[in-house]
This record gives sequence, structure tokens and C-alpha cells, in this order.
Amino acid sequence: MKNVARFIVLVSMLAPAALAAGVEPAALVMSTPASIIHDDIERTYRLYVPDGAGPFPLVVVLHPLRSTGVRMERYTRFSKLAQKENFIVVYPNAVLNRWNDRAYRPHAIDDVGFIAALLDHIEANFPVDTARVYVTGASNGGTLANRLACDLGNRFAAAAPVIADVPYLVQLRAGSAEPMHILMINGTDDPLVRVSILPE
Repeated sequence: MKNVARFIVLVSMLAPAALAAGVEPAALVMSTPASIIHDDIERTYRLYVPDGAGPFPLVVVLHPLRSTGVRMERYTRFSKLAQKENFIVVYPNAVLNRWNDRAYRPHAIDDVGFIAALLDHIEANFPVDTARVYVTGASNGGTLANRLACDLGNRFAAAAPVIADVPYLVQLRAGSAEPMHILMINGTDDPLVRVSILPE
């Protein structure tokens, strides 16, 4: 529970940075590009692994629509935080910069399967504490984080989507059996991702 709370605090502190302009190059701690093959498609990502023996927590960070993992890395500065706090962070890339979050209708790209395969690959090759794997994302990436919480909930200790909701199609076909910790960060004046205000 302590680790989940720490992850939620870190994400909530960094959420405004996801919308900020770029940071000074000298301040950046950058990840390494890599790829795996999933469904006969080369799927790319960036990975930062801190020094040390581990095992380390792992944070999956999903970029918004029409963005990339490297842009998300620069905006959120998660790699710099990972260096300081000793966790692994991965920034996957969507095919054509759009995640299959099932917000409106399914499409052919299996992003849930890709993230599951990516977790398998990282956990097999790096010292990951599998009890401390987390997912966050912004906008389209945040909606995919919600889908992953529903469909791959057994792989994550917590999820913290930003600027995102839980689409009806995700709710309808959720596959996870166990509840999990969720922090949803949304703006009440957001014209695109609307949230309901409960009466006091």
C-alpha cells in the first residue's frame, strides 16, 4: 500500500508537466530506444533503467494521441525522476501515434497484447519487482491505461490515467477479476474529456 501511495503522489506531482513545453536539454535524463516484435509488427519503445542491482519498480508511461514516447519522456521528465527514485520507466509507442483504447470502436492493432508482451520482455531481461508495476498515460494514453487496468489488472499494482475516462466499451468487456488502485486526474473545464461533478 505504501508503494502504491508513493506512485500516486509522484504521478499527481508530474501531471501538469505532461502538458508543459519542453525542458532544457541539459536537464534531461534520456532513455534508450528499443523494439520487440508483436503480431508481426515491430513495436518500438524507450526504456530507462537506473544503476544498481534492483529489483526496481516499473512504470509504463503512455503518450497522448499524435505524440510519441520520446515526447512524453521530455514532457513528464519521468526518466530524471526514475534516476533519483530508482525505478525503471518505459515509454511505448503506438502504431501511427494512436492507441487502441476501445474508446469508440475496436481497430486491428492489439495494444493490450503489445503491452503484455512488453512487460514480459522487460521482466525477463531486467530486475523488475513484479509486485510494483504501474501504468499512467495522458489523454489517449490515459484511456489505454484505463483499458489496461480493466484487461490486464493482474499485471499492475495501480493505474493513474491523466485527462482520460473509462469508455463504455472498456467497461462492457473488462476482463480483470480483482479490484485495483486507481487515481484519475481530470479537469472540470476540459471540453474534450468531460467529467461529472457529484453533488455535495
